[in-house]
Amino acid sequence: MLRLLWDWPNAITATGLAVAVLALNAARHDRFLSVLLLLWAVMCDHLDGTVAKKLKARHPGAAKIGGDLDSFADMVTGGVVPAFLVLSYGRPHVFALVAAALLVVCAGLRLAYFNNFGLTDAGRFHGMPMTYNAPLLSLLLVATSMASPNAQALSWCIAATLMAALHVSDVRPRPIRGVGVLYYLVFAVVASVLLLYVRSISIMQGQPA
Repeated sequence: MLRLLWDWPNAITATGLAVAVLALNAARHDRFLSVLLLLWAVMCDHLDGTVAKKLKARHPGAAKIGGDLDSFADMVTGGVVPAFLVLSYGRPHVFALVAAALLVVCAGLRLAYFNNFGLTDAGRFHGMPMTYNAPLLSLLLVATSMASPNAQALSWCIAATLMAALHVSDVRPRPIRGVGVLYYLVFAVVASVLLLYVRSISIMQGQPA
């Protein structure tokens, strides 16, 4: 099994999973760092597909396993880690538990639907992909960083519920490919710098990270 990681796309996917675990650990004590790491875990998700398409000769077994490994990584980065962040804000509260559960269930349902039915005839997704969650959460974290703890907890619960609804909605965005991956890279860099800046301000003001 380990030989299947001797493959650039699968190695990138595995790296993304490892970064997601770091994000999960950071969520317990530093949400800014957690969301920052989550952005780069998702970057790995975009990059592995790009690299896979450029490889002319790839072991069939590695390619087959890569699809399942990528789906598992999507579930962790787009469902499990964001849900844990919601729970970390909820301390936990019934609303936070419900919102986190909805997010994970709807993310899993959307992923299962995609794995079985794929893109639409027009080459679009059914529902919002889970890779959108990390960018949205990074913007939310910056926007609510100076709010009260109760307002932060409520906003994250509402955001998780909305993301869950979007995953199983009829929105049909295009896949992020080609130059779209470059756009995401630029966003990840800018968002990471902004998260670190806001984090430093929060720490100077005595607020928890």
